[in-house]
Amino acid sequence: MKHLLSIDDLSTDEIEALFATAADMHDVQSRDVKKLPALRGRTVVNMFFEDSTRTRSSFEIAGKWLSADVINVRLSVVLPIAAATVKSPIVAVSWIV
Repeated sequence: MKHLLSIDDLSTDEIEALFATAADMHDVQSRDVKKLPALRGRTVVNMFFEDSTRTRSSFEIAGKWLSADVINVRLSVVLPIAAATVKSPIVAVSWIV
């Protein structure tokens, strides 16, 4: 699955798999080493036009728990929102990274 936009798009088996994965991730948090190697060597770029501290932090923590290098980009600072297009965020990130 590449994108999840609605729970209506999931089958019962997929929902059960998500809950099983969540339970496994919960168990990881009780270990001494709380990281998984799933994204080791990968970079995750979180791009938000308007973010909250809780949202940004949640995404950053999730990436780090999966051993990713995490870059947070606030596009409202990088680009004026009025001038932003679908392509603009990608161009902006290519300048930053």
